[in-house]
This record gives sequence, structure tokens and C-alpha cells, in this order.
Amino acid sequence: MSFTASKRTVLNIREDTTNPPFSSGSFTRGVFYSDAYGGLVLDGDALWDSEISGNIDSFGEIDFIGTRGRSGEYEFSTIVDLGGKFEVTLGEILGNLSLAPDDLIDSRTELIDIWPDFDSYLAEDTNATLYFRASDEAKTTGTFQLEDSNYFLLEDGSKLRQELPVTFGDWRVLNRNTFVGRTFQFKAVLESDSDSQTPLINELGVSMSIPARTESSQVIESGAAAKVVTFTNAFYEAPTVGITAFNLLSGDYYEVTSVTRTGFTVHFKDSSNSSVDRDFQYVATGFGSEQT
Repeated sequence: MSFTASKRTVLNIREDTTNPPFSSGSFTRGVFYSDAYGGLVLDGDALWDSEISGNIDSFGEIDFIGTRGRSGEYEFSTIVDLGGKFEVTLGEILGNLSLAPDDLIDSRTELIDIWPDFDSYLAEDTNATLYFRASDEAKTTGTFQLEDSNYFLLEDGSKLRQELPVTFGDWRVLNRNTFVGRTFQFKAVLESDSDSQTPLINELGVSMSIPARTESSQVIESGAAAKVVTFTNAFYEAPTVGITAFNLLSGDYYEVTSVTRTGFTVHFKDSSNSSVDRDFQYVATGFGSEQT
């Protein structure tokens, strides 16, 4: 019994599995990776050099100095170019918790019987959202060359990404979207309604899948030579091609060669290996239908 998958996962991007985690993407000033909590969190607005003269014992949480911001972004390192314009289904990989890092047991003044949770207060005023934007244009080299071809590392640790000459559409919330495009970019937005709370993203990624497709033909005359066939729409990758041959004589056979995502070659020959003209149909089974 044969089985054909309805979709093909062509890409799984994971930003949290790099070493160290989230090391290849770019942060805004409002987000950083916390080793202590193992994820992306919102940052404070103060710089360590400006605070070091104070009493370190007065810091509620050493990783968060100053007033914590209410929002920030993390941009994925990977910009995906599918090599053509295809319909894709995007799935989010997002592990998001809420954190109240200033909730220290020594700072609590209420009676223990009314604490909502002994380990920490409930942090419910945060949100993390995954976004994508797309373009029909090809990803090309930017207007200037960086040392590692991706970004400048600034003095404060943030990264300035190379600008790409690609016109993207608007950012959209990624929520199991089906979308048509060629080049895709992704980011996570962290938000909080309280300066005492922050989202904590410990898993972050995107899956991309392309639907299965079968293309079949009418009857085609091969001619007495190798016949080059072009698919009506190119596949994402080379499909499987099946041939149904007609008006064959005893000893006739055919060869299918040069199968690519755009087409293939079929050559009919007789028992003497001479080219012959025969009729045939083809069925090509694969994934994706390139669109113009």
C-alpha cells in the first residue's frame, strides 16, 4: 500500500538550539538572553557601568537593572528564500512563560496566608507573539559587506543587520498561516503591561511546509527523438515521474532522464535502439506549485 504525504516540511528554524541559544539573531535594546532563566526576556533601561557605583545589595535582580521596558523584539538570523514563489504553511514554535524577577521573598510584606503562590506571584501581564513578513523578490546580497556577512556587533552588544534590497510586505502575526511568497523573514515581539514582569521565551522557531501536488498530462507525441517536457508549474524540488506509453511495438522501450523541478526528458526507442515516435502521458507527483 502506497502513501503520499499531504505536505512536505521543507524547513524547521530553531533559534533556541544554537550554541549558545539565540546567539545568531539580532536583538533590539529592549531584549536580551538571560543565562539565569534560560530564555529571552525584557531588559532594564540602565547600563551596568552607570550603576556599579551603587550598593549592589540594593539590586533586586542583578540581571535586570533600572526600569524594565514594556516591549522589545528579537529578529531571526535566517531569512528564507524558497528559490521561487510558492504557497507555504507556516507553523510557530514558541515556548513562552511569564516571569516576575523582582518578586523576592524578602521583599514581601503581606501575611503568608494570602500569598497567591509561595514560589512567586502569578505573572499574567505579559505576552510574546511570533511575526513574519514576505516578499516575492529573491534574496540578494546587500549594499555593503560585513565581516561575517550578517551583522555588525555594536558596543552595547546589540547587532546591526545588513540591509537587504528586498521589498517586504507588512509584518503579520504567525498563527498557522498559509501564504504565498518567495522570501520570508521572522521576529518575536515581547510585551508586558507591568514593569515588574517579563515574558520568558525558552523555545523559538518556525516550521515551513509545502503541500503535495500531482500534475498529469494529455496525450503527447514524443517525435523520433528525445522529448523535453516542461511542467505546467515548476515543483519545489524534482518530483517522481510516471509514464503511460501508447502504440508501442514489440521491443519498444523508453528512458526517462534529467528529471528536475521544471521538467524531464523521455526518449522512446525500438529493439534496435533507434529513436521512434510514440504517444505517452505522464504523471508527476511532488510538492509545491511555483507561481508567477
